[in-house]
Amino acid sequence: MESRSRSRRSRPTSDGPIKPYDHDPTTRHGQDLQDYLRHEVAIRFGSPLFTKLKRKYWEYPHIKGKPLIFAIESFHESGSLILSNSELSRYLFGVSQRWYHDAEGKLVIVGEKLDEHRRGLKVIPSGFFRQLDAEHVSGVLFSNSGTIPKFNRMGLQAKYGAGTVRMLRWGTNYKWDPNATTPDIFVYEVGSPADGEETWREGTVLIRNPYALHKLPEEWLGAGAEDDLVGDQSVMTFREPFFPYMSKTESFNGNERSAILQKRMNDIARSLSKAYPQ
Repeated sequence: MESRSRSRRSRPTSDGPIKPYDHDPTTRHGQDLQDYLRHEVAIRFGSPLFTKLKRKYWEYPHIKGKPLIFAIESFHESGSLILSNSELSRYLFGVSQRWYHDAEGKLVIVGEKLDEHRRGLKVIPSGFFRQLDAEHVSGVLFSNSGTIPKFNRMGLQAKYGAGTVRMLRWGTNYKWDPNATTPDIFVYEVGSPADGEETWREGTVLIRNPYALHKLPEEWLGAGAEDDLVGDQSVMTFREPFFPYMSKTESFNGNERSAILQKRMNDIARSLSKAYPQ
């Protein structure tokens, strides 16, 4: 079976001058953060996806009768690459989730239907996959690591660094605990055999459209994880043992002493442990 994929980025709303990307912009807190994740992020994703939908690619002769997949990455503002697929899945499925631990400490997740996303005067309907003509879209491929640091890490890992650079990578990843509500953390030196090898598909998520005319079989596209609507819940299936939600990369001169890198890794680990208690 052949498919066609069309890529898109969520972009800044301003058409002003290009601004340097900041990994750590001023953070949001409390209700402002919740509104941003629940509503504004959905609107930022929704705009380019809806634009793609209106182009009706499924009517093109070379696409007609084949699965159509939209690919998207979040570049709409500084710091947006730390977003996982959760906010996108919420918009695509039109389902929000809340959780709690029962008396036995088991995690219970409850799905709730969403009708709209609202930010200021801007309002869009939730549930992209439920929109008119969306049945022609078999799924949406998400990645937050289609970046220069990803290519740098893969090059160094493949021994193209020629000893001129060393890199540290750290972030959060899926925790293999069915009752966990916080992610696991990691920090390692790129190219270290003890930490395994990063793959090209690592961090990619295929979010399948449950209403698609051309449904996609499991593992068909080769994404690192797949997200499906099961009943009223978004359910992730991980295809790799290590799945990062977000990561950052720091480069050093190839002659930097290992003791300096180890101290930096220890500092990072302490900071991550404080932000995400294990």
